[in-house]
Amino acid sequence: ALPVYRLITWALEARRTDQTATVAGDLGFHLMSSLRVAAIATVSCLALGVLLVAGLNRRRAGGSVLARLATLGYAVPGPVVAIGVLVTLAAIDRTGWLPDGWLLVGSFVGLIYALVVRFLAVAYQGIESSVGKVSPSVIASARTLGAGRFRVATRIELPLAGAGIIAASVLVAIDTLKELPITLLLRPFATETLPIWVWQATSESLWVQAAVPSLAIVAVGMVLVAVLLWTLERGAETVS
Repeated sequence: ALPVYRLITWALEARRTDQTATVAGDLGFHLMSSLRVAAIATVSCLALGVLLVAGLNRRRAGGSVLARLATLGYAVPGPVVAIGVLVTLAAIDRTGWLPDGWLLVGSFVGLIYALVVRFLAVAYQGIESSVGKVSPSVIASARTLGAGRFRVATRIELPLAGAGIIAASVLVAIDTLKELPITLLLRPFATETLPIWVWQATSESLWVQAAVPSLAIVAVGMVLVAVLLWTLERGAETVS
């Protein structure tokens, strides 16, 4: 409570002294940038996670190795992922494969790609663990009736694992919302998120100005945590 109280007092002081905006824009601009990045990165991680879980046979060695390689980025620090993606995108730009005027470095696509590399493991592990709780007898019955692997995954496994999928998406959204190094190094023009505002203010010891975006991050994070708790309680009720 004490840190939140201090942030509130600083935020009120920032409002009195007109420090609730930056050169890039006001609170609404930074909040929308953060939500846009977090939403697109979350949907991308969730889609790839579902494809990995539904499309790979994890019991085979090849499927297991591919899943581990796809989720390796979570074990790598954010700055390392950002530099690796930056070097890779720059190499692709130098090949001249893209149309004139198109660059991956400094693009929104490059930023989302780096975030997916970093946080795909969160979505994949959450989806896989939820799908793994589906009763094997239900899956066996569907396979006996002639359903293929993809149909079993889309009609039985994923719907029954809905609570776990929502929980995984919330965790990815929380991670991407507060992520700084990748966004700072790879963000395109006019994409200024709340963590970048906090970093810019605190790097110059402007604690009062940093309070406004910090409170915004806390507020959005609390909403996501509330959704996560509701999802976990719903999942527990379904299991019971």
